[in-house]
Amino acid sequence: MDEQTPKEGNLYDKIFKENAERIFLPLIEEALGIRIAEFLPLRAKMQTTLERDMDFSTKSEPKEAII
Repeated sequence: MDEQTPKEGNLYDKIFKENAERIFLPLIEEALGIRIAEFLPLRAKMQTTLERDMDFSTKSEPKEAII
């Protein structure tokens, strides 16, 4: 594999990140019964015990208050 070809794991990560919003937002809304008004990717790095960076993270805000 040459240096410009992404590793197999990186390719799956890229596909997952590109499709996460389309897949998971409707599932979250359906499963939890909430409508998401805002969806923002979070770019901050998160420290773990292995000191690896997370692939991605998001912050979601519901349209209505949940009581």
